[in-house]
Amino acid sequence: MKEVRAAYQDNGFYISKQPVIPLNIVQAALKSMEAVRQGHYDTGISPADPSWTAEEGNDVLCRISMPYFASQAVRDLIEHPALAKFVAEVTGSEVLQAWWNVYFSQPPTMQSETYIGVHQDFAYWTELWDNSDGLFTAWIALNDVRQNSGALHYAAQTNKNRGEHNFFFEGDLNNQIQIVRQAHKGEWREELALLPAGGISIHHGLTYHWSGLNTSSQPIINIAIHLRSEKSKLLKKERKTRYIDQFDKCPVIYGAASLIQDFG
Repeated sequence: MKEVRAAYQDNGFYISKQPVIPLNIVQAALKSMEAVRQGHYDTGISPADPSWTAEEGNDVLCRISMPYFASQAVRDLIEHPALAKFVAEVTGSEVLQAWWNVYFSQPPTMQSETYIGVHQDFAYWTELWDNSDGLFTAWIALNDVRQNSGALHYAAQTNKNRGEHNFFFEGDLNNQIQIVRQAHKGEWREELALLPAGGISIHHGLTYHWSGLNTSSQPIINIAIHLRSEKSKLLKKERKTRYIDQFDKCPVIYGAASLIQDFG
């Protein structure tokens, strides 16, 4: 795992070549999220901050925050020991807390509104966290991610510095890439996160990433899990960190919770 960890630290991301989460766990989460999309929550608790409703239809990018609240199957996915072990080994973490998670379903369409613009996650967290240390995202594929299905693109070594350009919700993806590429110091190298169902890619909070259009015949469905390690330092409990000291909502999935600092 030393080579894997070194590759993550150097590139700012790591992509699994094989499934990490058992297929039955993945399929259960996929089926459960179909019900969540229709407003049926088997836990009796609604997601947090949904940005999509069933009335919008299936031809737009669907984002649902904290599906962990609404679905037992998603809880089983996020708390699965294989996920915790994999992320801990790749990142070298002693403790991991899943502090926010988001369901994405990207439909097969040519509409520009369905891709995810070029961005660094930490750009949206600067008021919440002291720095980017110990903050990363595990991107779990709930179905196969192929080259034409809107896979994540990573820009290698962009985790070395905090950038000034973030375009999550903006148009003209090619222009976004060119702006960030020109600002990047060093060789520009992109890699696609092609994943089997149950596969995982992990990226640092400062790694630039984005997705293209899904030109396949099926939606591409993922769950992004924002994680913190013992190296992180919390500034504020608000917005996406407002539940962070409630372990029933933001579970510690690896190691001892006592190793996490600044819970208040």
